[in-house]
Amino acid sequence: MDSGLFVIIQARANSKRLPNKIMLPLCGKTVLEVLLQRVANFRTNIIVATTDDGSESAIIDLCDSMDYRSFRGSESDVLSRFYHAALHFGAKKADTIIRICSDSPLIDNEIVDKLLSFYRSSTYEYVTNLGGKYPNGLEAEVFSFEALADAHSNATSEHEREHVTPYIRKKYENGFFDDNIKDYSNHKLTLDTHDDYVYLRRLFIALGCGIECKYDELVSALERGF
Repeated sequence: MDSGLFVIIQARANSKRLPNKIMLPLCGKTVLEVLLQRVANFRTNIIVATTDDGSESAIIDLCDSMDYRSFRGSESDVLSRFYHAALHFGAKKADTIIRICSDSPLIDNEIVDKLLSFYRSSTYEYVTNLGGKYPNGLEAEVFSFEALADAHSNATSEHEREHVTPYIRKKYENGFFDDNIKDYSNHKLTLDTHDDYVYLRRLFIALGCGIECKYDELVSALERGF
């Protein structure tokens, strides 16, 4: 276990467009199980940060059954949820936080590891691959617990509280990572609607339900028309 690393997966059951979406079946597992398996290299560092509004019991039960750490926090103040989740499990000033959203079941171990390596070899307080050539749904954000604590103490707008990193991105120097040669950013691989769910099921079948498929296999499928 990397004691200075906290991989926080943002998860909730009460999505309005597609309720309980991360508990939907995907290749014989739930969407959340698929995501957890796809970042299994970070297993001992993972915290599933869910809500405390009474809708989260299935998420907590799944985490317990798979022996993953979980944390209940504010539904709307997601920044507070992240801060208290990290603090609850012992995060300190110099520690590193990785933010992943649970509606991205194709997130990739290797991409997250590249982001982390880039962050640790730089002087940036915040690093991401958001807004680059990766398909939508393969992004993550890396930042220090010190920056997260600063944001929690000083961010005031609803937007900053709901989306976790706007204050950090505004205040601290940002680093950007993208090693793609081709641009795949027009492909949407996040789960927001029923149509997204139908598409992702079809894509996973095309990948042979290979939950551990590599990025080059994924982009090969995308180039074939998925």
